[in-house]
Amino acid sequence: MTNPKYQDWKLVNLDRCCSHEQLRGYKQFLDFIFHDHKWLVLLLARPVFRSQAPKVCLPPPDTSRRDLGRLSLPPEIINLVFGHIEELKDIVALAVSHRLLSVIGWRRLIQVRRAQLAEHSWCDNRIITLGELVNDLEDLPEGAEPRRMRDVLHLPEHGRRKYPSPSDIQDMLNEVRNDLAEIRAERPLMDGDTDDEDFDITDLNHELGFFEFEGDDAEEGFFWFTSKYYPDISQASSERRGGSDYHFDTSSPRIKLDCCRADMFYASTAPYYPAACEWALCNSTRKEYVLASVIAKIPRWQYNCDTRGPFIVDGAYCEKIFDLGALALLLTAWSTDMGSICDKGLWAGERLSILRIEDIGDGERAGWVDVSKEMHKRVEQWMWRHQEHLELNMAI
Repeated sequence: MTNPKYQDWKLVNLDRCCSHEQLRGYKQFLDFIFHDHKWLVLLLARPVFRSQAPKVCLPPPDTSRRDLGRLSLPPEIINLVFGHIEELKDIVALAVSHRLLSVIGWRRLIQVRRAQLAEHSWCDNRIITLGELVNDLEDLPEGAEPRRMRDVLHLPEHGRRKYPSPSDIQDMLNEVRNDLAEIRAERPLMDGDTDDEDFDITDLNHELGFFEFEGDDAEEGFFWFTSKYYPDISQASSERRGGSDYHFDTSSPRIKLDCCRADMFYASTAPYYPAACEWALCNSTRKEYVLASVIAKIPRWQYNCDTRGPFIVDGAYCEKIFDLGALALLLTAWSTDMGSICDKGLWAGERLSILRIEDIGDGERAGWVDVSKEMHKRVEQWMWRHQEHLELNMAI
């Protein structure tokens, strides 16, 4: 049997039935708990979006919709057009094309970015840090069963691809190959037919609508595809992509201006985490929360560290070794046998999020309890228990 001290650990989202690749394959709990867990803070935190477009997006007061040309499209039609665009770069390209389209485009960009963030966020999901000694659903804490009853030790990775991978395409083609073979076996050969066992089915790629785009993601693959097969529009497409890949030396003054405006659109619609606000790790199942500013001041180890929004950063006299992400891992750790690592997590399998204080309970904190002092004491005692490990491995 595996020694509890050396068991593998995995961070699992029970609502989405997925695990996260950042926490997989470590042999000891203490080897990863004191690392930087900004990735988990970002996964659990609910960022803020700007509510108003920058003044540079607003058209001059004397602007008329007739400036759009003979169509003179009303705002309702423009909204409808933007509502059918999902790609961020397409929205930006249309929004910067005319000052009358800027505000509507900016609002649509905010809407899409909110939706994309919500799709990948783990905010207010049921989280558990699972040890490998858990081999049965009955070993999970009460109420922590996955949304789909399946073996939580073999969950898919977080952030699955939205488009078919090359292996997915090959599997689909193999299915079609088998279907054709069955059809061929069931019907008699007609005049002119051949029974060629070496029949090549790869030409069905185009019939099935599959294109094996090169690149790390679908967008890069698309622009590689246009560059190779449609060189005449390659330059135009790259100029409209946005970001830092514009060709300023070959672009016209109008394109350069569009580039600057596009960068402004991306920057002004990006999610952000106000540094001046107080943030907390929240448990909506129990209606409890822990302030980041309290966890930042654990005596001896990271006393007098600073907070920047939901993030704990190094202080003037010490380095950060424990943040809200580490606290979430510690409070959700669960295994059949924990050994001497720590107690079973009080919050294992419960709904966690990282929110601004004013956002807790949708702005109404009635019924919520601040357990910062209790958790501060719990973490401090746990660190003293592993003082030898900290001194040997953290040089403190």
